[in-house]
Amino acid sequence: YTECPDTLKSMFKQRVRWQKAFIDCLIHYRSSYFSRFSWRFSLFFLVDQFIIGTLNAFTVIAAPVVFIFRHDGMTLFLLLGLTAVLLFMYQSIITIYISRLHGIRFSKRDIIRILCFLPVEIGVYRMINLVLVVYGTLSYFHQPQSWDKFERTGTVGWKGVKRA
Repeated sequence: YTECPDTLKSMFKQRVRWQKAFIDCLIHYRSSYFSRFSWRFSLFFLVDQFIIGTLNAFTVIAAPVVFIFRHDGMTLFLLLGLTAVLLFMYQSIITIYISRLHGIRFSKRDIIRILCFLPVEIGVYRMINLVLVVYGTLSYFHQPQSWDKFERTGTVGWKGVKRA
């Protein structure tokens, strides 16, 4: 089982810790990409997780700042925003494809539902996640030894009933 965070503060700490661990692995295992790790894993890790997942977060967060200070930067602002939305859509569509490769099939109705929900997912979850990714990445370089471990309460929810 896993013990999930009880509060938003604990969840924030957990997500920041995960991002710090990701950056730590990225740096620590950099000599293993394409040599010790397979080509497919290395490509997935670097392109999907690092470029799309981490570097893209900085461009999306930077876009409004650029627009505020450079009023003539509307084209850049729209281009960065559109790129981010397209990358988020790409991730979700590729997830459906990879699921199919592993024997998980969605009905046409479910695929339509997933695709219709994408704007909500991108507008809410992905934007919150961007803030956590940027904060976690910056805090890794600012305080690499501070990991804010999760405080375990011993309370585990099981089918709606709490058990200790």
